[in-house]
Amino acid sequence: MKRLMLLLLPILLLFAACRSAGSTQTQSVDLPYPAADPVTLNLDTSAGDITVSAADTSGISGTLATNVGSWEAQTTTSGGTITIQQGRASADVIPDATNTWDLQVGRGTALILNNTNTAANTTLNLGGLPLSAVNTTATTGNYTINYGTPHPADDGGTAAFQLTNGSLSATGLANSHLNDLSVTTTGGSIQLTFDGEPLTMNMNVRVETRAGDVLLKVPANIPAQITYRTSSGTVLETDPQYQKLNNITFAVGADAVNTAPHLIIEIRTVVGDLRLAGG
Repeated sequence: MKRLMLLLLPILLLFAACRSAGSTQTQSVDLPYPAADPVTLNLDTSAGDITVSAADTSGISGTLATNVGSWEAQTTTSGGTITIQQGRASADVIPDATNTWDLQVGRGTALILNNTNTAANTTLNLGGLPLSAVNTTATTGNYTINYGTPHPADDGGTAAFQLTNGSLSATGLANSHLNDLSVTTTGGSIQLTFDGEPLTMNMNVRVETRAGDVLLKVPANIPAQITYRTSSGTVLETDPQYQKLNNITFAVGADAVNTAPHLIIEIRTVVGDLRLAGG
C-alpha cells in the first residue's frame, strides 16, 4: 500500500497543480478619483488580457472578469492612490483559465500610472490622459501602447518600461509629449513609432536590450539623432531618410540636434538587431 501511495503521489500533485477553471465571474469597477494632484493608479496583474483606455469619466470604471476564483481582484483607495490587484492562484497551471480587465480611466485628473505585471498581455490606450509618469515592470507579458490623441500639456512627463521577455509595441509617441522614455528588456521585440502631431519639446529615448530586436519608425518631419551601440547586433534596414553620420550614429533631418524640438534616441544591445524605417 505504501508503495502504491508513493507511485500515486506525483499524479495527485499534478492534478492539484492543474485545477480546472470554473464559471466566469464579473466584477464591476466604479472608483471616483480621490482629492489628490496627481492621483496614483496602481495596477497589479499576473495573467490574462488587460486593456486600459482613456475615457470621459470622473474616475476609474470598467469590468474585471475571470473564471478562476483566486484571481478575483481587490480594489482599494488610500489617500491619493487607487490600487487594483489581481488575486494569486496557488496552482501553476489552470486549464482554460481566463482573466480579462477592461478599464476606463478618466481624463479629468493628473495621473501617475504604475503597472506591476507577471505575464498578462496588456494594451494601454493612453491618448489624451494627463499623465506625469508611466512605470511598468513585467516578466513575460506583451505590451501594446497607443497614444491616439495628444497629451493635454506640452510636457507629458516620463515613461519607463522594464520587461524581461515580453515584446513592446508603441505608436503615436509624438502625441505622448514625453520628455523621457526608457525601455529595458532581456529578449522580445521592441517597436517604437513616433507618429502623431509635431513634437512640443525634446524627447530623450533610451532602449537597452540583450537579445531583443529593435524597430524604429520616425517620420521624415521629426528631427532625430539615433545612436546604436551593440556587441554583435546588426543594422538590418535603413530607410533612405536616415543619414549615416558615422558607424553608430544616424540622423533624420539636417543638423537634427540643433533643431528644436527633436528626438535623441540611444540604443544598446548585446545581440539585438536594429531596423530604421520611415514613419
